[in-house]
Amino acid sequence: MMKKKIGVGVKKIGQRKLIIYLPKNFREECKFNFGDLVKLEVSKGNKKAISISKFHYIISLKKEIISSLNLIEGNIIQITIIKIIPLKKPKKLFNKGKIDLLFLMPDITRKGSEVFMEEIYKNTEPYLRICSFHKRGSGAQTEIRRYIDINLFGRFLGQLQAEGTKGFLDRLEFCNKSLKEHEEYLSFLNHLGIAKNKIISKLDYHEDIKNINQEIKKFEKFLKYKLNYVVPTSKSRGGFGFKIIVRNTLLTEFILGSMDRLRILLANKIWDSNLKLFAEGFFAKILDGDGSLEIITKNRNVPQARLTISDGNLRYLEDYKLIMEKFSFAPKINTKWRYIRSYVNPTQAKNLYDINVFKENANFKKLKFFLDARNKFTNK
Repeated sequence: MMKKKIGVGVKKIGQRKLIIYLPKNFREECKFNFGDLVKLEVSKGNKKAISISKFHYIISLKKEIISSLNLIEGNIIQITIIKIIPLKKPKKLFNKGKIDLLFLMPDITRKGSEVFMEEIYKNTEPYLRICSFHKRGSGAQTEIRRYIDINLFGRFLGQLQAEGTKGFLDRLEFCNKSLKEHEEYLSFLNHLGIAKNKIISKLDYHEDIKNINQEIKKFEKFLKYKLNYVVPTSKSRGGFGFKIIVRNTLLTEFILGSMDRLRILLANKIWDSNLKLFAEGFFAKILDGDGSLEIITKNRNVPQARLTISDGNLRYLEDYKLIMEKFSFAPKINTKWRYIRSYVNPTQAKNLYDINVFKENANFKKLKFFLDARNKFTNK
């Protein structure tokens, strides 16, 4: 490992930008090439922070470093520069009953920026330090857990598939009225390694709602999160919705890219035990967000049930159809009204129950009613 240490002064360029200058004799001793990926271990007094950069005689200090060390122009800091060896990506998605997020990490962003990945450890747990580099500099670095429970990751991506905003490339956004859904979503962000101070909460509500303060209190008490923004609007169809937002372009590309990639994989590949476990979590949360269960009792001795998923994106519905068929449903797509629907038999209903579908919404009572009614009929 190539490693060099130096004490330097913090300099200022323009109104805000803080940089360090590496003298020529030090650069020659380093034997690094301009553009080499390096890790900067920056210390001031007894405080220390780590940043990723490209080697140059002028290196810009990132906001995270400036903030954590309270740096200002004229400070003398100690910097250890370590050349980084690129991390090799695994050949398999699954590793010992977990999903390896390194497998899913892109090498290049949609805008052509190079993605850097480094494995680090926190309390013996492997994490990935990731950031992207472009011609003008680099994006914010993020540290996320490398190995994730298969079903848990499926449920997380299923939540985003159903209730996540897909059009933004700079932020990960989840919108729902259910506090239980937000609790589960926040729990996963925490498990992934996203710091609480990186999470933004927002409430959009119709301006005609008079008791919105009650909803704010419920949110803050139940989730123990202070709402950052409360925004009245005339465009919310008379209702309201809470949003959880993480502003990070690379993380957003990675998560939404993984969602698309794994949804397509589920639709088109034969499932092994790992993919089935992921599919159960993913499908359960799609149904929680965009699904509904209809119980038909009129003119029938025993009730019938129909499962419907609504989505304006026809490509998603086509993938859902293939996934549902692997769960033994016989779904049909309505292209005019953009939904997919299938009748549900008792075996399929029991499977839905077993994978915890509809646990937090009104459809769960319908599912229970259908199962109980069919069991009574069978036992007559």
